[in-house]
Amino acid sequence: MGIATDINRTIISASEHAAPSYFCLGAMKGGTTLFFNSIGQMPQIKLPSKKEIHFFDRTERYYQGLNFYLNHFPLKGEMGTGDITGEATPFYLYHHKVPGRIKRIFPKAKFIVLLRNPSDRAYSHFHHSKSCNVIHDLTFERALQQEDLRLRNDLSNSYDQRYFSFKARGRYAEQLKRWFRYYGRDQFLILQSEEFFKNYENVLKETCDFLRVKFKLGINLAKEYDNILDPVNPGTRQYLVEYFEPYNQELYELLGVNYGWK
Repeated sequence: MGIATDINRTIISASEHAAPSYFCLGAMKGGTTLFFNSIGQMPQIKLPSKKEIHFFDRTERYYQGLNFYLNHFPLKGEMGTGDITGEATPFYLYHHKVPGRIKRIFPKAKFIVLLRNPSDRAYSHFHHSKSCNVIHDLTFERALQQEDLRLRNDLSNSYDQRYFSFKARGRYAEQLKRWFRYYGRDQFLILQSEEFFKNYENVLKETCDFLRVKFKLGINLAKEYDNILDPVNPGTRQYLVEYFEPYNQELYELLGVNYGWK
């Protein structure tokens, strides 16, 4: 562990590229794309070459090494005094190996998490999977029925874990507890997606305070909400509300807040 840490520090020090100081962990379909593009308009935040680098969650990328990863970030010569950079990969929140992988390299990093009503998130996730052409003839109800079996048979956090984890990704407390085992609670900013959608400037101001960078008013926010979706079957909606109720309560107790999700 010590040798690996020393090697990582040497690589970061020698790299021509800035290292990330923050990570937006997710949740998927929680507004992370809008959030990423919004904070990128802050004067001291420099964005990487793309939003989702998928370095710490995809083994084939992780083993390409730290130089490969750092090459996605701005050159140090492009960074002004007080400037920072970071990334947003929503699968990081869910993937069980990511907290340990990041901790070994970036123990002082900060983390931002956007949490959306898990019932809404699940339905949006389903339509995202359909748009990726990985779900064809399945209804939302049938996909929910298949989820547990698919995830039980896919332990590698790959295909089904990415595209069929409609309920699993909404069990936020178990994911956050895994992260809290590696990092202090003060290294996290937990945001409610619905609050961000309604009062984005207040949320961005809070984010800038957390990251200790300057906040700029009047950013150009092109709101990228989900496409208008057909209403969820009322029975299915009620099932999701009841399913998530104990998990939401666990989250509220963990964070000391109540989002009032229904």
